[in-house]
Amino acid sequence: MARSFETSWKGSFIVYVRLRGTRATAFATAVQMAGYRCRWVHRISFGREIAYAGAGCVGLDNFATGSRINLEDVRASVGEQNWRRLVFLEADICDLDACKEATRGARYVLHQAALGSVPRSIADPLLSNRANVEGFLNVLVAARDADVKRFVYAASSSTYGDHPGLPKVEDLIGKPLSPYAVTKYVNELYADVFARSYGMDSIGLRYFNVFGPRQDPQGAYAAVIPRWFEQLCRASHHK
Repeated sequence: MARSFETSWKGSFIVYVRLRGTRATAFATAVQMAGYRCRWVHRISFGREIAYAGAGCVGLDNFATGSRINLEDVRASVGEQNWRRLVFLEADICDLDACKEATRGARYVLHQAALGSVPRSIADPLLSNRANVEGFLNVLVAARDADVKRFVYAASSSTYGDHPGLPKVEDLIGKPLSPYAVTKYVNELYADVFARSYGMDSIGLRYFNVFGPRQDPQGAYAAVIPRWFEQLCRASHHK
């Protein structure tokens, strides 16, 4: 059976997962880096791709910032037969039992959850740590106990910290510049230790700016790129 994992981040970031005859699990949490709610284009893309490939997909989210309406977009695009391959659990990654339920029988875990925003982490470092460190560890432990083949997770370019070097090189990082950056660096440390201690195959993707359809440009912690697009659309509308 053919199995491959492909990623591309030219323009809108898109994650395609092609898993023939296997079961994949996608994770999401309260906020920005949601795995299954498909708030951004890559969420919808991998949900669609998994369904079209004939594999099952389990998603976990608590909808703190996402919208159930986006799931309906997936349902409409993949059709009812493929939709039945997608299972959704409304829960939080800070709940270890929920993580274990979602990963039961899974071959691959795509962990795209995190509490994003540097300003938010400065305002409430405890909240960021709970979601990004404790929640991450829950997912990692659940994936280990499920004996998954590969664990792919959302890392962050914030790990480069204050290192001035350009272009960026994976092994050259500086000191973290925010509580958020600390949490994302801890993710990489945990993934590395689990690889050494338990033989887990993991890959961290250091995202820079992720953007695409269904990303909310409103709110105190909205990303800058969707705000730019919103302003451009308004300017074009008034011409």
